[in-house]
Amino acid sequence: MSTAASKRAASSEQIYTQKLFTPPPYRGAVQRQSILDRILGEKCARVVVLQGPAGHGKSTLLQQAKSACEARGELTGWLTLDEADNDTSRFFIHLQALLASLEKQVDAVSPNLPEPVGKGGRAPRSDWFVNRLVKLDKPVSLFFDEFQTLNNKLFLTFFRNLLEQLPDYVMIFVGSRTVPDLGLARLEVNNQAIILQSEDLRFTPEEVKHFFSEADDLDISDDEVEAIYEKTEGWPAALQLYRLSLVRPAVRKSLGSIESFRPHQLTDYLADNVLSLQSPEAQEFLLHTALLSRLCAPLCDFVLQREDSQQMLQTLERAGLFLRNLDSDLHWFKYHTLFSGFLAEQLKQQDPDAVPEIHRRAAQWFREHALHDEAMHHAVTVRDYAFAAETLDDWATSLIMEADLMTVERWCDRLPLDEIEKRPNLVVKTAYALAFLRRRQKLGPILKILKNLLQEDSDRLCTSPRIVLSMALIIQDDIEGAQETVEPVNINDLETEGFNAFELGAAANLKGFLALTASDFEAAREHLTLARAHGERAQAAFSWGYSIGTAGMNLIAQGLMREALELFKLGMADPRTSMDESVASAVLVSCYVSALYEVDDLCAAESNFNQFHDVIANAGLLDYLCVSYVTMARIHDYRERPAKAQEVLEEAETI
Repeated sequence: MSTAASKRAASSEQIYTQKLFTPPPYRGAVQRQSILDRILGEKCARVVVLQGPAGHGKSTLLQQAKSACEARGELTGWLTLDEADNDTSRFFIHLQALLASLEKQVDAVSPNLPEPVGKGGRAPRSDWFVNRLVKLDKPVSLFFDEFQTLNNKLFLTFFRNLLEQLPDYVMIFVGSRTVPDLGLARLEVNNQAIILQSEDLRFTPEEVKHFFSEADDLDISDDEVEAIYEKTEGWPAALQLYRLSLVRPAVRKSLGSIESFRPHQLTDYLADNVLSLQSPEAQEFLLHTALLSRLCAPLCDFVLQREDSQQMLQTLERAGLFLRNLDSDLHWFKYHTLFSGFLAEQLKQQDPDAVPEIHRRAAQWFREHALHDEAMHHAVTVRDYAFAAETLDDWATSLIMEADLMTVERWCDRLPLDEIEKRPNLVVKTAYALAFLRRRQKLGPILKILKNLLQEDSDRLCTSPRIVLSMALIIQDDIEGAQETVEPVNINDLETEGFNAFELGAAANLKGFLALTASDFEAAREHLTLARAHGERAQAAFSWGYSIGTAGMNLIAQGLMREALELFKLGMADPRTSMDESVASAVLVSCYVSALYEVDDLCAAESNFNQFHDVIANAGLLDYLCVSYVTMARIHDYRERPAKAQEVLEEAETI
């Protein structure tokens, strides 16, 4: 790929720098030394998981552990996860950025190093990650917060494999509201993992006493401290609310009269007192910004129609009002989940008419600044589905080409079908996502709409329903229908760019595949060459990988095995597929496994299949998936493992 093309591809990768920013030390936070000694001692485990509900101090403790690791000379990196990270492209882009931040600390090798390539091809992601850590040649501690938002099986498998092969000088710290499915039980038994749950994270009586002794403006007795400990059971968020609200005599008097309060009732009671201590202007600001997923001054100014939001945000942050900055420039901020939830409920009670307007204005601001995920969140929250559908229609153009298919699916699931149907281009993009993700049940209604679109005026469309319809027909094994549907599409326009080029590349791939099934090898070669040219202009990584895989199979069908193997090796090593876990990797590896089997390199074939099993199973188009699974079954059979061969075939049949 040319340097210019590389730059274009890199520029499309949106890195959210606030995700790599470590939360600053909380004002008045107690140093959790006993816990730090336990998790950072001489015989410490390599994996530490902090698990508990919101308000149990997980992020604060992770921050303290990170500071302690830095004090003893270790390299450290931080990544806050969120729901959008379940998409392959975004997840690995931010893992790349995390590694780059470590390498920058030691002026190490370029963060754009290609991953290592072994005998069988590309190494698994965990090997690639460990390889990059090994190159640092220094102790490393990595911190992953909000881990409960990660539910993609591929990524959980990545972390499971990573934890199994961590070098001795690397530690992983995880903050999560739930215990992640990472095979931790076995690691615990082998003293390789520590899991601290909510009971472990609560403050001890001594820590509570120290916490309140640091508050110079409070003259608090030992009896009061003991009473507070009994009420909160050492819950960090409730303790902070107590400290902020105890300046009111009424709160101190209530210490003996709130025994029946459940924990969340207690926090609401305390938060109400904290809010009432603020000036009317601050109260209004807090209430009317609590609905925002994250905050910055321009956003708040736009939503609230004011001009002093930056000053107000910094004032509230300094006051310790559960507002933390998300970057060193004090640009982005976020409320603590408990406090924002309380404020949002108060706003709904006091000014319910303001709620939809705040969400709509926030959605507008986020969309205008190309922050589509937040724009979708706010629009869908108030059921402004028309605005949300328009936003997704614009955004899905890049999402599809970058193979962020689960993001398209996630937001389409939250939109009424009739809003999608009103936008033919969004229908087409939705169909691409669902087809590649093999969501057959969800795809059915979309295909009906697409078939109706074929009868309408094509001027309404920027994209062609024919191409994705034919792709869906191939997935359903309707070769004749696919051929008839894609035949009228002209794939020879080499002037198009962007999504149109992506679609022409998909059409050329389809025609190449169909020519291959008809043993018209020369036509297949011509179509697949065109597909790669279109893919170059579109910078669509996964369609390019499909072209390579199919072109290699075309060579194999002609007996040109050496040429096919060389093509596969180039494809597997190319940077455009180095961060991909979708159709590209699945197709390439499936074809490569078959080729390696044909040249009797059974070890490499089996190694590749095992390394990429989850990718093939989850992302592979069925024809290619079948090729690799049947090949693996033959290898098991040859090596006299009939039970394994049967297991592989049954798994393929289930898929």
